[in-house]
Amino acid sequence: MKNIFLVILILMATSCTKSDKKPENLLSREKMVSILIDVHILESEIQTLRLSKDSSQLLFNTFERELFEKHQVKKEVYKKSFEYYLEGVKEMEKIYEVVIDSLNYREKSADAKPKSDSLKTNNILH
Repeated sequence: MKNIFLVILILMATSCTKSDKKPENLLSREKMVSILIDVHILESEIQTLRLSKDSSQLLFNTFERELFEKHQVKKEVYKKSFEYYLEGVKEMEKIYEVVIDSLNYREKSADAKPKSDSLKTNNILH
């Protein structure tokens, strides 16, 4: 959750104007929301493992590839779409409002369920 607030802080501090040219294969807002939710859940789950930074990054990269496969999106398309939406701060704020609301809802739902010791990352990817 700390990463989400950091991104929002960066968004608010950034005052770039949005480029008129949309990237080829621009992901829809809904697709961006879906991917960002999964990315933040993945980050959170890996962070709870308390691995070294290098090990965490390797694990994240592995699951990130699977995440993009799940969403049928190439990483490059995601990156270009993310950068495009980031240029329009207000647009990215709207996207992150939905992401944060969804993550908060999932967190509350998870708190109501019995805890499991296993890594739930596979639930994200399937």
